[in-house]
This record gives sequence, C-alpha cells and structure tokens, in this order.
Amino acid sequence: MSEPEVIELRRYPSRKLYNKNSSSYVRLPEVAEMVRKGANIRVEDTETGEDVTRAVLLQIIMEQENQQAGTMLSADLMMDMIRLHQSK
Repeated sequence: MSEPEVIELRRYPSRKLYNKNSSSYVRLPEVAEMVRKGANIRVEDTETGEDVTRAVLLQIIMEQENQQAGTMLSADLMMDMIRLHQSK
C-alpha cells in the first residue's frame, strides 16, 4: 500500500498558505478538507524555514471548535492531553 500524498504548503508572513503541489493559494478550510481526505501536509514558514505544520493543524482545530455545531474535543479529552504532555 502506498503512502498518502504529502502536500507541501508555505505560510507567508501575511498568514497566506501556498500549496506548492498545485501552485495555488489555499485557505484553512481547504487544508482541513485535504487532511480529511487522507493527505498528509507539511507547512513551512517562508521567513524562517521552520516546520509550522502543528501550529496550522491546531489553528484548524481551534476554528472548528469555535463553530457551534462542530466541537471535536471534549473538555475531558483536552485535560487528558495536557496531563499527558506534563508527564514528558
């Protein structure tokens, strides 16, 4: 079985995201849909070259959490995540 496609994105200082694979700008909902369809993404900051994939994914989750009908994470799950991180 082959690995899912890795979609390379670049984040600009203006917070715009550029999809290097399709040579087009994308918005967070489009990135979320790519992930839902099974793609792996990697986001690089254009100024620092830093991998900011986790920050972008967290931003997607936060935006979905702020939508009334779209809660993904229960308070219990979030507390467990914080406790897990503390133990490392």
